Amino acid sequence: MTEEHSAQLDHLVRKAMNFLETDRAAAWRCLRDASTLLTTKFDESGHTLRSMSSDLIGGGLSRWLVKRALA
Repeated sequence: MTEEHSAQLDHLVRKAMNFLETDRAAAWRCLRDASTLLTTKFDESGHTLRSMSSDLIGGGLSRWLVKRALA
């Protein structure tokens, strides 16, 4: 993952964290977008998501990112 993609992901997760208390729907949209960004980048790099499936929740966000966002 490039620095640009990492920065976009960080931005989306932080935005979701800010929305959690006031607008859960917006928080979930940010998390969904972050998940899409992760999935797209893994697909483009040729890595398979199958090996990571045990660490994915719902829309593909890793467990540690969900915990971080909810904390």
